[in-house]
Amino acid sequence: MWFLNTITRFRTLKKKLGHAWKAFRHPGTPITAKLLLSLGILGYVLMPMDALPDFILFFWLADDVVVIPILIWVFMKFVPREVMEAVKKSEQK
Repeated sequence: MWFLNTITRFRTLKKKLGHAWKAFRHPGTPITAKLLLSLGILGYVLMPMDALPDFILFFWLADDVVVIPILIWVFMKFVPREVMEAVKKSEQK
């Protein structure tokens, strides 16, 4: 049963990532939200240190799995409701 729950979560994550990408490209999204996400991801990628060192077995992706979704969540908080409704409506077509 846990396997089906995991599959459902991945499908939901995939849909939310699609919404975030479309919202990022939407002209109604404020430039501050776009800059926040861009600079956050760029800063994280260029940061020379990881929260968890990469040499620790099985934990080398743990910080990536946490930080990137947090950045996307913060970005989505800055996107206006009208833009998200337009993005979701365009997906249904």
